[in-house]
Amino acid sequence: MHIGTHVLSGELVVIVYAQGAAHPNNFYGTHVTNVDTGQPITLTTLFTDTRTGLEALSAQAALLVPKARAGADYRKEAIAPEERNYENWLATPEGMRIVLGEIRPHALGKIEITVPWSELDSVLKPGMRAVVGS
Repeated sequence: MHIGTHVLSGELVVIVYAQGAAHPNNFYGTHVTNVDTGQPITLTTLFTDTRTGLEALSAQAALLVPKARAGADYRKEAIAPEERNYENWLATPEGMRIVLGEIRPHALGKIEITVPWSELDSVLKPGMRAVVGS
């Protein structure tokens, strides 16, 4: 969870263990709120153009995921510029923390990356950096 001057973001993790299963299944959800307006901040409200924003996120993910615990052997479709791949994110002062989930075997756990706001400045709506980066 992060509570900033203008933003509140948090993550919910649900762990389901079915009887007889080899391991539990984890489900992740996030929510980001503009505390000045009380409105949720979604990918469509964050970026001037959602498609361009998703392409910027995908390009950054291609650089950051191999450096994370995922290494080079992960599901490449998990970082494609599609909204479902980036819908779970948190606003932090450092950048957009994206919860990619289990894009490698379950034993490695969830994979997260943080895309610096400076890498997204060109695709953010005017004034949004001050909100999400607070």
